[in-house]
Amino acid sequence: MLKIGITGHQYFENLKDMNHLESQLYKELLKLSGLSMAFSSLAIGADQLFAKVILKMDVDLGAVIPCSGYEKTFNKSGLKAYCRILEKCKFKEILNFKSPSQEAFFEAGKTIADNSDVLFAIWDGNASKGWGGTADIVRYAIDIQKPIIHMNPWTGEIQTHNYENK
Repeated sequence: MLKIGITGHQYFENLKDMNHLESQLYKELLKLSGLSMAFSSLAIGADQLFAKVILKMDVDLGAVIPCSGYEKTFNKSGLKAYCRILEKCKFKEILNFKSPSQEAFFEAGKTIADNSDVLFAIWDGNASKGWGGTADIVRYAIDIQKPIIHMNPWTGEIQTHNYENK
């Protein structure tokens, strides 16, 4: 029974084909055997794309909500998608933060990495724009020797990082 999680960009400026990224993600997910659970914070961008594909595959989805008031961080369309996906989640964990913050987002990413056997990172490989971003979660996953499937949405390159001593 394999558990997976997601970290990734919220915004995909200049990405020409989101459908191609979704197709790549689906193909990578199909390669995993025994997939039983997926974790996401359901943020706009990579998290919601991941959740959409997971739900199409009929895999259980768990939401790791960074804080109370998380819904205030979404624009109108992002909030609509968030609520629709959240309703379909098999479980929801709301972390003990009173409001949105970089610390809350970092802890949510760490929780996802800690509870996953494999972490997907839909990421350009660059530094985070704020603490708790994708690069910080990837660094954390590397530190705990979590296997990572890194998908660069702009180049299409996919790298798998495994750790023999895990």
